[in-house]
Amino acid sequence: MVPIGLEAEAEARELGVADSVLFLGKIDAIAPLLAGADLFLLTSDKESFGLSALEALASGVPVIGADAGGLPEVVTQGVTGHLCAVGGVDAMAHASVALVTTPARWQVMSDAAAAEARRRFSQGAVVAQYEAVICADARSTASCHTTPAPVTITQAVILGLVQGFGELLPISSSAHLALAPYFLNFTDPGAGI
Repeated sequence: MVPIGLEAEAEARELGVADSVLFLGKIDAIAPLLAGADLFLLTSDKESFGLSALEALASGVPVIGADAGGLPEVVTQGVTGHLCAVGGVDAMAHASVALVTTPARWQVMSDAAAAEARRRFSQGAVVAQYEAVICADARSTASCHTTPAPVTITQAVILGLVQGFGELLPISSSAHLALAPYFLNFTDPGAGI
């Protein structure tokens, strides 16, 4: 099996565009690259959440993508980017060209992308969402903070997901500390499996 990068490089050569395409390989620090981008194109026909799109938005990069899976939960149509029908390559190309050739419109969308990503997916917003779910059956938030219990694997995975936004959004280990009290009395539905 040929690695996809090699296939893409070969296709770029066949199409005669190899001199215009940079193949960067594995990149650990994506934020500096996103900061220099004009737009982020995500054409996936299945997308569970769209973390890469969220990273782009947090960097002030509008997203053009397919209206699929969880991407509409991340991209606000016409505000932080444009969503087109799955497979709608022509529509995505048109939306991309229209956006990058209208600097004032691009700037408004770029500013909205960064602001909305931070507002909706900041540490405080994420903690509040988890708190609402975890304490939904509790009479008060305080009832979620009683006797400490060991953190289960499911709880650790959820905390790990929250930490995953750390590079671009103000979520870090402090999110773990803020969320921990809510998990201490959370009953793991997968316990004993």
